[in-house]
Amino acid sequence: MESEYISLSMAMRSLIFLRGLMFEIDSIFGIDVGSTVSSISTVFEDNQPAIALATTDPPRMTPGSKSLAVKYHWFRSHLSPDSIVVKAIASAQNKADIFTKALPFEAFARHRKAICGY
Repeated sequence: MESEYISLSMAMRSLIFLRGLMFEIDSIFGIDVGSTVSSISTVFEDNQPAIALATTDPPRMTPGSKSLAVKYHWFRSHLSPDSIVVKAIASAQNKADIFTKALPFEAFARHRKAICGY
């Protein structure tokens, strides 16, 4: 859970920066990004304890999460239904598994086809 939560925190750090950059460019140049793309960002996570720790209010401390540094929790203030949402995804549908796990050939081929098209 700890490594998944830290990875989620690092991904959220990049997402929050890029969302801010996109909306700042939109406000300067008047591109009207809100009408062309959804202003809601969805982050998919396959680890249920990491999702629970990220979305539960007030935060639920467990023996595995009490040692996490405070810097990994800061993104929680940016989560809201109208800006950034964390959703669960089944491991069988998680395309990122091709980069992080040794998969059976069938699962590898399915994820490769979804990502690369062949």
